[in-house]
Amino acid sequence: PGWHQRTTFTDLLINKKAWDSIEGSQQQLIELVCSDAVRYSTAHGLWDQPEALQKIAAEGASIERLPDEVMSELRSTWEEVVEEQMATNESFARAYGSLMEFVKSQQQWNELQRLE
Repeated sequence: PGWHQRTTFTDLLINKKAWDSIEGSQQQLIELVCSDAVRYSTAHGLWDQPEALQKIAAEGASIERLPDEVMSELRSTWEEVVEEQMATNESFARAYGSLMEFVKSQQQWNELQRLE
């Protein structure tokens, strides 16, 4: 499962001082183009997956879900990496902490909209 990357996003990093020096209409244009890049990436990523799977299966690849034990080990290893990075990298700790606050704020919605 693509739990680690459900879609590909394109990031654009701009120095805050440089961003503030750009006219508002130019900022809006950049934001519009970036938003469209995300929509395009999400839509095409979903659209392209079945064909990609068929193609690699036709070449003889066996397509299987990773076993639960492997997924569990991947998750626990990731959690170890997160703990190490949070302890040694202030920027990572801030960014990851912010991300986890967002994820937590979405918990109720995620549970309500799931089909399981």
